[in-house]
Amino acid sequence: MFISFASEVEALALRPQLAPNRARPSQTIPRWPPGQRAEAEGRESVSLSAIQGRQAQIRGLDQATRSAQEGLSQLQSASGTLREQQVMLQRLRELAIQAAADSLTTADRIKLQMEAVQIRVKLNQMAQQAQFHDQPLLDTARTLQLRSGPGVDDLIEVPMAESTAESLGLANLDLGTPAGSLAALDQVDTAQAQVADQQATLGAAQEQLASAATRLAQASTQARGPGARIQDAEMALETVALSRQQALGQTGVAAQAQAHIGPEAYLALFQATALA
Repeated sequence: MFISFASEVEALALRPQLAPNRARPSQTIPRWPPGQRAEAEGRESVSLSAIQGRQAQIRGLDQATRSAQEGLSQLQSASGTLREQQVMLQRLRELAIQAAADSLTTADRIKLQMEAVQIRVKLNQMAQQAQFHDQPLLDTARTLQLRSGPGVDDLIEVPMAESTAESLGLANLDLGTPAGSLAALDQVDTAQAQVADQQATLGAAQEQLASAATRLAQASTQARGPGARIQDAEMALETVALSRQQALGQTGVAAQAQAHIGPEAYLALFQATALA
């Protein structure tokens, strides 16, 4: 096989330049951020526990955020029903005040009594229809346990009072007489205060959950960066550098192989010359 001297000289000249390229990949791999160096040429087996731990933390925070937001929606649904009940109670109060007047006829009082009964029925319907994911909210007394964080004890307990006409003390309203209408007025005032107390309880719980959801979302964002983004960027730069250095090394080796230059090739050449 014929080997040109010019190609041998050129290939020999490449050897000093190829040496750094061969060494740089082994220097680049150890610079990868801890926990992200896949394998440093067999030098160490890198655990991914740190990355997995961070990802688990982020998933936990995201789920806790969704749970807090869902609890907030649940309370908002109940609050909306209570607002509608307050409107009905206000109308019932107006009827009681109107019925307390001595100037009304019997026919007028019958009409007012009928409307009062309809309002009482409507209050019961509202309480029974107040649901969230098929879970009743206001038809019986209960305590809601809502998630406010990823921890086991991150709970907000919200007492839910029954809000039917009977529980509000409106089972028996008599607008047939002025005296009965005045007594009904007291009953309605008591019912309005009871609903207002429940609204205040739900309002405070909503503030807590809204604050918790905001805090959890911020914690999730912080867990994702900027440290994580910087680490990922450094990893990308190191990977690009490694690929470039490996490509340079492989290109040089290919050039040498093409020229058949290397210690073994020179030895074979000189041996053949000596035998000749």
